[in-house]
Amino acid sequence: MAAGLATYAYNDLNLRRVAVLTEERHDWTISFTKYFRDRFVELGGEVVTQATYKQGTTDFDPLVTMATTAQADAIMVSGFYPEAGSVIACAKRQNADLAFLGGDGWESDGLFTAAGDAITDRSRVFIATHFSADVKRVKVRGFVDAFREKFGRRPNTSSALGFDAGGMIVGAITDATSPTCAAVKVALQHVRHEGVTGYITIDASRNPSKKIIIMRAGPDQRFAYVRAISPETLQAADAMQ
Repeated sequence: MAAGLATYAYNDLNLRRVAVLTEERHDWTISFTKYFRDRFVELGGEVVTQATYKQGTTDFDPLVTMATTAQADAIMVSGFYPEAGSVIACAKRQNADLAFLGGDGWESDGLFTAAGDAITDRSRVFIATHFSADVKRVKVRGFVDAFREKFGRRPNTSSALGFDAGGMIVGAITDATSPTCAAVKVALQHVRHEGVTGYITIDASRNPSKKIIIMRAGPDQRFAYVRAISPETLQAADAMQ
């Protein structure tokens, strides 16, 4: 996912100089930073400054100043929505003309609460995630409609991932040669599942391989679908290095 975000930032947004802020406590945030940085640099971009912060930080003035002093085009926040929203709000107070990049840890109404009025129709706030309720594929539309009917709201990425995990397990049980844990485990390694987050396969490292969704935060306090990045796109970029 982080590599897909870096690819989109470099190729589609034409960003070349990025400041990276990483929430220091979680393995996920640290690895997200690594994969983003590695891909962005491979493509020809520059990480002009890096810093860590503690979960719960609200004063990002020094870190945003550091990014603008380093002439960054964007700030990538490898963390979660409360701090990401605070970074965006801080940049607005400083009149910093920056793009903002993040992962699915930003995907919450809380991002807009933390950012206040800083996200406008001119803001460049992008996340890489697994799912968008805006996708027109038939299976996605059926899932979104059923979810809204039951819960009264649109599903988010966490709901979609849970739905797909269940679907993959059911598929593996169906395909297994016998009703045993060992047989289901083998079947999971060869699963080909059309999920609401994409067409999912399992790679040689037993990781799911599927498209990455890029979304943009807007003043309507929603994340809108921008585009999907396929695993083949990332592999093609690797082949060109």
